[in-house]
Amino acid sequence: MMNQVDIEKGLVRVWDDEALDAHFSQYWTTGQSDEFLVLNDTEAPGGQPFPYCNFSVSSGATTSRSSAATTGRANVRIQEIRQHPIQFQIYARNIINVGNAKRVAAAMAEEVMRVYGGHPEYSPKVWDLDHGGILLCQYQNDFGARMPEDEHLWTINYQLTADVPVSV
Repeated sequence: MMNQVDIEKGLVRVWDDEALDAHFSQYWTTGQSDEFLVLNDTEAPGGQPFPYCNFSVSSGATTSRSSAATTGRANVRIQEIRQHPIQFQIYARNIINVGNAKRVAAAMAEEVMRVYGGHPEYSPKVWDLDHGGILLCQYQNDFGARMPEDEHLWTINYQLTADVPVSV
């Protein structure tokens, strides 16, 4: 669905504009930033250096529809309000001279929440779509979980509300 692609593109654009890669890749060894991405769509490739982040945008649910008269060929514009769950999953390992995996994951989660919402001291960044607009990106919750082999996962959940055009 094109609107879902727009949401994913907008999410990545904000990530890039806010230089979130730098917070993660500062712990990588030389050359890894040329081979791997910090932000991965749903799943990271094998050999991915830590810390890194996976994101997913779930299928949206239409909550309302509206139409308006316009000038031009169609004369009617149809809009839908859609809600999409968004999840960031941050994976970290123990880093010598920095801290244990939980501390690293929490620090990276703080940077993500600073940008997308949920941080107690920062307002979320406003972001846009190629088609339509974001009405609200609402922080839902975040939590950590210990993983095997000195790893930690920090999950952040959002509910995105978008106003998107629909062709007649």
